[in-house]
Amino acid sequence: MNGRQLPTLHLEWAPGNVLALDRSDNRTARGADISELGRFVRGHKEALVGVSRGSVFLKTIRLPKATPDELRRLVNLRLGQLFPLPASELAFDAYQTNDQNMEGWLTVVAAMRSQDLVQLRSELAQAGLKATRIFPVALAAPAVAKQSDALVVDKLPNGLALDVVKDGVLRFSRLAPEDSPTGLEVQRTLMAAGVEDLDAVRGRTLDELHRAPEFSFSLNEDRAKEEKHLIAGKTRLSILLLVSSLLLAGFIWVEHAEAQARKDKASAVWETKLKTLRVIRDAELAKAGRAVSVRGSLDRAFVTAQPLSDIVQAAATALPEGSWLIGVNAERGKPLQLRGTAMNGQQVAKLVDGLSRTPRFRDVRLVFANGAKIEETPVVQFNIAATAVGNLPMPQPEKTKKGAVKRAATATPRVASAGGTP
Repeated sequence: MNGRQLPTLHLEWAPGNVLALDRSDNRTARGADISELGRFVRGHKEALVGVSRGSVFLKTIRLPKATPDELRRLVNLRLGQLFPLPASELAFDAYQTNDQNMEGWLTVVAAMRSQDLVQLRSELAQAGLKATRIFPVALAAPAVAKQSDALVVDKLPNGLALDVVKDGVLRFSRLAPEDSPTGLEVQRTLMAAGVEDLDAVRGRTLDELHRAPEFSFSLNEDRAKEEKHLIAGKTRLSILLLVSSLLLAGFIWVEHAEAQARKDKASAVWETKLKTLRVIRDAELAKAGRAVSVRGSLDRAFVTAQPLSDIVQAAATALPEGSWLIGVNAERGKPLQLRGTAMNGQQVAKLVDGLSRTPRFRDVRLVFANGAKIEETPVVQFNIAATAVGNLPMPQPEKTKKGAVKRAATATPRVASAGGTP
């Protein structure tokens, strides 16, 4: 995994029950918590930790293709709909598979209680261990199955583990009571997963944790710290680039000064030839100037002064924290329409004020701001109108009394429209 040597210590953790495997000699151990493993974990600094099925919520959904950070934001918005606990009480992660259809990319989402993750980290710290990754132990089921479709069955001390693998992806996982008949629990699992009969494969997912997909539970505050660290790194890089630019500018200035000195020395010899060339140049520049003037007139008449991308970027820059745009509509010669959502009315007022101070816009006004809710969170949906500077109207044919057509300065052509979600 990224060229790094994987730890040989595998742990399957649940509150009050821990299974351990040392892959170097295939020894196993069990305890009520990690500290009870004692000598077994001594000598190890890192471990791969799989969270037991009974402590994990798992779903598969379809989502648009996204980067890992964007995917977490999308899942975070729907977390309360997917699992029975509030998003604030869950630690989660997700990854996307190669399975794509009209509804989107198949995405595996899993979550555990935040308090369980805090407890697990505490036990690891007390044992002097660091978790390379913490993820659902069932994610190793496809590696155990070694085929695209299978039902992986694992007899554990605390129950019967059943993992449904379809097209090489974990689709469903549960932990059945240890005293329940295996055949009955297999049928229940297949019905719950909504699949037909599958080949049963017996195997221990704890052995294959190192083959599980990239996935790692983390708390919301962990991601906030990572984001701050990333911003700090970008700031340091910007400072280094600024210093490098100043040094480069100094070097270029010295080179320019030396070149200017050489030019001044040779100018006396070439003065006569340069005069002739200047006359020719001036004549050509005059021609070019007339052509540029004509081109400028044509551009002012037919080319939008501000591309939609610049307008959207300027509007996004003015957005206060906690607000986002959901739609931008721009037509040549007509006011720009910005639609979006904010957490409160103060953010809407701040956005209107910010757009008014932006030289790209004038005549900024609030069309409406209505209260709404996203799940249980109150928000304000707004529409702001503004005029994009330089968005000149196009002439439009206009009928005379006799039915003839003449030109009139009225904006009709549509320039661009765009819409999006946060």
